[in-house]
Amino acid sequence: MLNRQYHKRVMKAALYLVGAGGERAATPTDLVALVFGRHNYELDAAEAASYLDAARVTRGARLPERDTAPTARRVKDAALPPAKAPAITVYTPADLSRCLREGGHLS
Repeated sequence: MLNRQYHKRVMKAALYLVGAGGERAATPTDLVALVFGRHNYELDAAEAASYLDAARVTRGARLPERDTAPTARRVKDAALPPAKAPAITVYTPADLSRCLREGGHLS
């Protein structure tokens, strides 16, 4: 039931943003802000874009053609080395016991 209610509320907000003919300029960021303000739902930009596209189609508007070729930015990002993993400290139960005995802090 919650998924249906979620969908209906987000879709109603998307329909409001695109207007009666589906021609009003609305961005995924607009939908994210509106849905968060009205319902305290957190959408990501891709989901918001999908809802806006669905709303435009529902209102009879044609979707703009999307460029499926990789852009220079995508190619540039693909050439970057992978990001370093963050340093994570794992404490064993023995470490915690020692810390409690000594009254110190984990560092």
